[in-house]
Amino acid sequence: MRFGKATTSLTIIIVAVLLLELLSAAQYYYTRNMMEDELEKRAEMELTTKAIITNGLIDNSEQSLKSHIMEIKRNLAHPDTMVNIMAWTLKFSPHVMGCGIAFNPGYYHDRDSLFEPYAIRTDSGIHCMQIAGDNFDYTKKGFFRYIQRKKTNSWVGPYDDAYVKKRVITYAIPIYTFAGDTVGVYGIDINCDTLGDILNSKNIYPSSFDFLLSEKGELIAGPTDPSMKRKVDNAIRIINDSTVSKHGIKESCIHIVYYHDDEEDQDLTLFYAVMRDSPEWQIAVTCYDNEVYAPLKELHLRLLLISLLAFGVLLFIVGCFARNEEKLKQKTMQEQRIAGELR
Repeated sequence: MRFGKATTSLTIIIVAVLLLELLSAAQYYYTRNMMEDELEKRAEMELTTKAIITNGLIDNSEQSLKSHIMEIKRNLAHPDTMVNIMAWTLKFSPHVMGCGIAFNPGYYHDRDSLFEPYAIRTDSGIHCMQIAGDNFDYTKKGFFRYIQRKKTNSWVGPYDDAYVKKRVITYAIPIYTFAGDTVGVYGIDINCDTLGDILNSKNIYPSSFDFLLSEKGELIAGPTDPSMKRKVDNAIRIINDSTVSKHGIKESCIHIVYYHDDEEDQDLTLFYAVMRDSPEWQIAVTCYDNEVYAPLKELHLRLLLISLLAFGVLLFIVGCFARNEEKLKQKTMQEQRIAGELR
C-alpha cells in the first residue's frame, strides 16, 4: 500500500517536471518573439540612423559643389585659378576625396586639348594638378559622357577610377557659361571605402554589417575587411533575387529576408530599405541569429540545467522514501511473522 503511494508520488513529480518544461518552452517561444520584435525595432533605428548620415553626406557634397559654380563661371577666362577653386572645395569638405573640372576638349586654345584640373586629398595634404592626357582620357569615362548627355546634376557610379586607383562615386554637374554654353563637367569623388567605414563605424551587434547599394543593386559601400566580401556578396544576391521570399515591417518601408549561410552554417536576418530622398539608394543591415538570440539560448540552457538538477534531487528524495517504505514493510512483515510464531 505504501509502495503504491510512493509510485503515485513519483508519477506526480514526473508530471510536474514535464509541466515545468512545457512552461519553459512556452516562455522561450514568447521571449524569442519579443526579442524578434526588439530586433526589428533596433534594425529600423539602425537603418534610419545610417540613412540620415548618408543623406547628410550627400547633401553636404552637393551643396559644396553648387556653392562654387558662380566662382568657376566668373573665372573661366583664367584656367590657372581652377585648381585653387578645387582645393578650396576640398578644404571645406572633409569627406570628399577629390574634386575636378573636365573641360570640353579644346576649350582652352593655349592648353592641351584635354584639360582637367584636379585636387586630391592625401595623408600629406591636398595636392592640385592637371591629370588629363594620353594616359587619362576623361572623355571616355562614364561620368563625363553621362553628365554631358543628361545635362543635369547627378550621382554617377560606383566605378573604379583609373587615376586614383580606387572605387568611387561621383557627384557631377554640367558647367555653363553666362551665355548658356556647356564648357565641361564639374565633379567631386567620394571614396567608397571611406563611406563604408562610416557606415560600419558602429553596428548594432559585433558581427552585423551595413552596406549601401545603388538603384541598380550594385554595391556602393560596405565593410572594407576583405574577409567580409563573400558575406556581403551573398547578402546582395539575396536582395537582388526576386524569387527570395521577403517580408515587411508593419507601417514601415523596411523589408526583411531570413536566409541561411551554408558555408558558415548559420541563420541570418537581413533588413533593407530604399532611401526616400534622391538618389534612391538601398541601405541594408545584416544580423546573425546566433548572436541576436544568444542571451535567450543561454537563459534557456540554464533553466534546463536547473530543472534537470531539481528533477534529480526529487528522484533521489523519492528513491530514499521508497527504500524506507520497503524497509518498513519488511520490518512489519517480520514482526507479524514473529507474533504469529509466538501465538
